[in-house]
Amino acid sequence: MTMGKTRQPAAFLWILLVMLAISPTYAPAPTIEYGPEDQVDVEGLPEPIAKAVQEHEHCYGTWRSRDLTVGFRGTTKELNDFLRQVAKCTELDLTCVLHAEPGVVAPNGLSGRFGDAFKIPGPEPIDVNWALHVYHTDVRVRDLETHKTHWETERDVTVRVHLVGEIELEKLEIPVVFDVEVGGTVGDLVRFHQQRRKEWLADESTTQPAEPTTLGLMNKPSYFGSGDDEDDWMTRAELIKKIRGKTSPICNGVYR
Repeated sequence: MTMGKTRQPAAFLWILLVMLAISPTYAPAPTIEYGPEDQVDVEGLPEPIAKAVQEHEHCYGTWRSRDLTVGFRGTTKELNDFLRQVAKCTELDLTCVLHAEPGVVAPNGLSGRFGDAFKIPGPEPIDVNWALHVYHTDVRVRDLETHKTHWETERDVTVRVHLVGEIELEKLEIPVVFDVEVGGTVGDLVRFHQQRRKEWLADESTTQPAEPTTLGLMNKPSYFGSGDDEDDWMTRAELIKKIRGKTSPICNGVYR
């Protein structure tokens, strides 16, 4: 029994070392925040992206787990200039996500179970008109000839635009190189409706028209779980968010 116990820590250390060797995603990354007066570190970013960040005044920025988020305030003209500058980056996939709700970025703070347990409020969200997100993902690539694998880092760029306040839809100009999506509540409603429609069309036994899709129906509490625990109850909207892995307009969640 004693020998078995003494081997457990060693085995754990071996597992940890193997995980660190296999994937760079296990390496801890520091979180750095930037206020309006700070210069955001753009080292390593493609030149068009770096220039867009440097040439426009930001209200908040952060590097978190190798991902960059920068929030901006400004007019539609300034947003259009920003989008044109980002569009010059031809080496990365570019996405523009349109929201009908006001936008915020969420500064770092004590969150999750620790913050909730001690009732520690997080920092106040910061209002933005648009936000830039640069996501980094490590993927394993296999050489078809040698069958050897190696790690490569993929980067995606998303500009989240909030069509309220200073941003006027009528004056918005989105360069054609961007893939455009709808985010926020409207995006959730569209995805919820499309999923309902798909299920309704697939159900050959259905003879009656389905209930119309509404925001109330999307937010209606439904049971998605096994057991009587209240935590198993969630709204359809929450289920969509859980499946997507990205929820509201707050950017460092990093939500679409």
